[in-house]
Amino acid sequence: MTTDRNLMDLAVAHELNLWKEVWSCDSAPDRYAMSEFIAAGPHVREYALPYGSSREADRFYTATRTSPGAVLDYDIYLVPRRSETRNAYEGTKERAPPYDITSERDICLRIRGGNMLGGRFVGNTVRVMSAEIRAALAER
Repeated sequence: MTTDRNLMDLAVAHELNLWKEVWSCDSAPDRYAMSEFIAAGPHVREYALPYGSSREADRFYTATRTSPGAVLDYDIYLVPRRSETRNAYEGTKERAPPYDITSERDICLRIRGGNMLGGRFVGNTVRVMSAEIRAALAER
């Protein structure tokens, strides 16, 4: 996904952590729905977006060979979860239904940021259609 804002610059300006949210679009984006996928990211190429400090940003821009203000493409890597998940805060077990590409469910994802002082943003939701997922896997 691409955005009109450089999220690393936004994170540095407001000292934000950045993370991703991924869920099946036919459910609400809650903890249960998001446990359906193991998702890494957001990344720029293979580099994860770090905490928004200027020192971390300098390392990030050096590693990605980009600079502040650059237009960046963000990647989120998905693996369907197929096993039981454990909620560390409540000590309960939840069952996340495995994602099945034949189920015709679309995948929704977005990037968010926030800090302990209340600063936050929520990116637009990107919808990946199930037909696109099946077509991409058929090309393998």
